[in-house]
Amino acid sequence: MSRFLKPEIVRINLTGGDWITIKKQLTAGEQRRVFARSTKGARAGQPIDIDLETAGVSNVVEYLIDWSFTDHAGHPVPIKDMPAEYVMATLNSLDSDSFNEIQQAITDHEAALAEEKKLQATASGS
Repeated sequence: MSRFLKPEIVRINLTGGDWITIKKQLTAGEQRRVFARSTKGARAGQPIDIDLETAGVSNVVEYLIDWSFTDHAGHPVPIKDMPAEYVMATLNSLDSDSFNEIQQAITDHEAALAEEKKLQATASGS
């Protein structure tokens, strides 16, 4: 069995007929980027300083691949293959309910994946 993560995409339907596509799972490097973006710096022996402005959005930026969102004129708002800073700025432009819905969808996905892994570990251990 390979220890390298196979890239997989999951589509999640949102309210109003919208959808997002996300990575099924983050790689070790992507997880480190989430942590790095969420902190203002870490030094040995010092408490970690959480960046409250980016902490909530960093995980979403790393997971999010694409979406069906449009602007006020009905034109698609592209995020696919855009730099993380652009995606973060675009997410920050959303209304709070829309951002929270995306964030909750990703949190729910992570919880379901963790439960699936737990069940697989239990099944292989018995």
